[in-house]
Amino acid sequence: MSKVLVGVPFDESARQLLAQHAEYDVCEFIGHDRLVEVIDRYSAVISGGAQFDTAVFDRATQLKIVSSHGIGFDTIDLEEATQHGVMVTNTPGVMAESVAEHAIALMLAAARNVPLADSDVKHGNASWAKYRGMELCGKTLGQIGLGRIGWLIARKVRDAFNMNVLAYDPYIEPERALTAGATPVLLEELLERSDVVSISTPLNDETCGMLSKERIALMKAGSILVNTARAGILDEVALAESITSGHIASAGLDVYEEPASGKTSLAMMERVVVTPHQGANTTEGFSAIACGTVERVIMALHGKRPLNLLNPAVWADGQSLA
Repeated sequence: MSKVLVGVPFDESARQLLAQHAEYDVCEFIGHDRLVEVIDRYSAVISGGAQFDTAVFDRATQLKIVSSHGIGFDTIDLEEATQHGVMVTNTPGVMAESVAEHAIALMLAAARNVPLADSDVKHGNASWAKYRGMELCGKTLGQIGLGRIGWLIARKVRDAFNMNVLAYDPYIEPERALTAGATPVLLEELLERSDVVSISTPLNDETCGMLSKERIALMKAGSILVNTARAGILDEVALAESITSGHIASAGLDVYEEPASGKTSLAMMERVVVTPHQGANTTEGFSAIACGTVERVIMALHGKRPLNLLNPAVWADGQSLA
C-alpha cells in the first residue's frame, strides 16, 4: 500500500478517507531538513508550506504528488517538480467563505480598534473616547484580486454595509467585477479612492512587492489596509512608516513576513490587528481543505489525473509521467 506524509494538522474526516486508500504518517509542519531525510519513503505528501526544492525532489524516489493544503504553492518549485515527474496540486476555492469572512472581521476590528480596546479594558484602562473608529457603511472598499475570495468579500461588504466597491484584477473580465457589484479600475485609482483596501491575490513574480512604498503613499489619508493573501505582496516597512505617521489609520494582517515580536515589528504596533494566517481556520474550511487535498492524492495514487494539476506537463496522453 502507498504511503502518504501529512505535513499539517489533519481533520478526522480526511484521516478516515485517506486511511481507506493508503497508509499515512502525520508530521505537522515538517521542516525542510527533516523532509529531505524522509521523503524517499513516501508516494505522496500533503504539504502545509514546507520547502520543496531540488534537495527534496532529488531524494523523492517514490514521490508521485505533492498536494498543497490550501491555495498557496509558492514554497513548491514547480519546475523541479515537473523535471522529476511529480504532480503538484492545490485546493483553491474550498476555503473561500472562511477567508472572506476573516477579511471582513479584520476590517471591522481595525476600523473599530477592537483588539486595543479589548486589551485596555482587561487591564483596567477603559476610556471609550480613546477608541473612536470609522463606520464601514457607505465607505469605499478597494478589492485587489477578484478570484473566489475577493469576489465574496466584494459582495458581502456591498450587501452588508452598503459599501461602494472598486476592484483591480488584470486577469478577469470586467463582467465578473460587475457580478460582484464592483467597478473595475486601475490599481492607482483604487488606492487613491478607497477607504479600505483588501488584498486577495496570489504571490507571484507580478504581485511580489506590488504595494510598494510609492503605492502605499497613494492611499487615502486615514484609510485601512487588510491583507489575507500572502506576505511579500506589500512593503511592510513602508506600511509601518505610514501607520506611524498617521497617513494609514490601521491595518489588519493575517500574513506578515517579519516575526511578531520585538519593538520594531509591524505586528506589534497598536494600530495593526494581526492573526497567525488563520483565514481558513474554521471547522468547515479546515475539513473542506483537508478532504480536498486527500481527494487529489487518492486520484494520483490510483493513476488518475488529479484536480487542479498545477504542472500539466507531467501528464501526457492521459497518463502520469511519474
